[in-house]
Amino acid sequence: MTAIVRERRLPDPAAGERPVAPALGAAIGAYQDAVMRLGGIDPVTTELVRLRCARQHQCHT
Repeated sequence: MTAIVRERRLPDPAAGERPVAPALGAAIGAYQDAVMRLGGIDPVTTELVRLRCARQHQCHT
């Protein structure tokens, strides 16, 4: 079995550089938490979003 090697979508941050501003990281985290708690989305839309996110994050799960 061969391992799948994926290229990075973004370059590594320079030494000492933070990849995301703390306030932006906190805002994105809060948004993602709120989305995960949503219960009024139908199963088809949920699956489409899940597949889109898997492709975006290159995890294909």
